[in-house]
Order: sequence, then C-alpha cells, then structure tokens
Amino acid sequence: MANDRRAEALALAEEIVSDFELGRTEVEALLMKCLRLAQLSRDEGMRIWILAEMGGYGEKADKGAVELLQRAGRLEEREDEGKTTLVYEPSSLPSLVRSLDVDTAKLSAGEKPEDIFGFGAVFGSPLASRVRRESDLVSRIRARIYDHVLRLSHGLKYSGYVASAFQRTRTAVDAKLKDVAPDALRQFAAAFDSGLSDNKEHWAQALASCRRILLSTANALFPARESEYTCRSGKRLKVGEADYLNRLHAFLDQYSPSETSRALLSAKVEALYRKSCKGVHDVVDEFELQLALTSTYFLVGELLALCPSDFAFGPALEGEVEAQVAADSE
Repeated sequence: MANDRRAEALALAEEIVSDFELGRTEVEALLMKCLRLAQLSRDEGMRIWILAEMGGYGEKADKGAVELLQRAGRLEEREDEGKTTLVYEPSSLPSLVRSLDVDTAKLSAGEKPEDIFGFGAVFGSPLASRVRRESDLVSRIRARIYDHVLRLSHGLKYSGYVASAFQRTRTAVDAKLKDVAPDALRQFAAAFDSGLSDNKEHWAQALASCRRILLSTANALFPARESEYTCRSGKRLKVGEADYLNRLHAFLDQYSPSETSRALLSAKVEALYRKSCKGVHDVVDEFELQLALTSTYFLVGELLALCPSDFAFGPALEGEVEAQVAADSE
C-alpha cells in the first residue's frame, strides 16, 4: 500500500474506532466509512461483509453467506423437537437498528404486548423478548465490526512503522554505499526492479543480485588477500578473491563488539547466501524473495554500522563481482 493510502486508511480507521466508542455516528454513515476503509486497505473480505450488512443477507444463505454470518455473529443455534438448527436474521444492520429503536420506544411507552400483537396472553411478552433479542444481535454485530476495524488500525500502524523504519534504513545505507560501494548500490536498484516483476525468472535474477551485493560489500569491507586470515579463535580462513563469505566473516571477527554479535551476524551472512542461491536451481517464492531483499538491506546496514569513523574501505571490483557470481551459479 502506498504511504499516502496507508496514512488515509489509518486516519479513517482511528476515526471509526472513535465513532464506535463515543457513539457519535449513525449506523448508515458508520458502515459507509467502513466500506471506504475496506477499499483503502484493500480488504476484500471486509468490503463484502460490510456490503452484506448494508443490504441484508437474503432468506437463503449459500456457503459464502454462511461464512459472513458467522463472522458477523448472526448465526444462532435453536432447539426444535430435539434437533439443533442454525438460524439467522437476514435484515441489514440499519434495518435492525431502526426496528430496535421502534420496539424500544414502544416498550418504554408502556404499551402492552396484546396491544401490539393481539395475542399477548398466549405468548407472554413478545415485545420485551424481541427487544432483548434485537439488542443482543445489534450489539454483537457492532462489536464484531469494531473489533475488525481496531485490529486493522493496529495493523496499519505496525506496517507503517515497518515501512518507515525500512525507508530510514535504506536512506542511510544508500548514502553510505554511494561513497564506499557504488557497485552494491546499483545492484540493490537492479534487485528491487527485478523483484517488482511478475516474471519468476526475474525473481531469480533478484536473488543473484543479493549475492553480488554480498561480494561488493566484502570487497569494500575486507579486500581480498593472498595470505590466510587468523581469527581470534585461532581458526584460519582463506580470504582470496573467491572467498567473499570468509572475508565477511573475517571482517566480523575484527569489528564485532562481542562473540554473540559476531556469531549472530555470521549466521545471517550464511543464511542469506544460502537463500540467494536458491533461485539458481529452485522455484523462487515471492515472499522469500521480498524477505531476502529486505534482509540484505538490513544486513549491509548492520555491517556498515560496525565500521569505525576512520575505517579504510577497499575498492569495489565490478568485473570480479560478475565473475564470482557466475561461478556460484554453476
């Protein structure tokens, strides 16, 4: 959802929540606001539900209508000669509210049941029973709608925060990469362009861009060396041109503030590399792709944050990046 659409949806959701809590809006206007919210948030299930509440459900409910009735809290179990059956009130929510208002007014005016129905002695007090039943049903439907809007409001707030946090991270990472690893910045742009495509082959290309980004980042943080690198633990790592994962591990060995941080970031590097290789031979899932792209951004951001102010960045060697990624794909 675009930021302006999300902001409008969030503002409307919060307004609807306040309308419910303060009882300041008529039900027809409230449902129209809910319908607008469903459209803004692209919540198709909510849109269909609200339309049913506005127009009624009909006398015969198909499978789809039954699901809506359950969602709205309209289905009730009734016993009839030892058999349990499901019944529901098909009237629209505005009709129910109007009926409740009329019946409540009659009950408050002290009209006797027999004055209304003509056979009150047989059925006791049908008016009072009907008012209770209508009141319970209206309250239940309103509570279900309120709960859905409230949860939607919380979701919009959370998604907005995540989008904002990612955008701030991306801005910071972009600014840094522009100076220290311009190749990685171009590769990020290519990866996100491929990720927006509907072509699954392009998704595989986006994952390949993640590997290019790891290599470009390794070139900037720990340039290739002929001699092996000795870790704090005594383990020796090859850190040549082809060993870019080892070079990232060597960088972390040098600059991670703690063993826990070093182990965590090293695990992220390995996991992201494995995920980026999936597109070479396997079908790429869109969710996995988006997760890999965002994870790459955050990982690069974490790696760059470890660099001290006087850190000497190495050169980005684009030709070697392409050659190594091609070798990884074989």
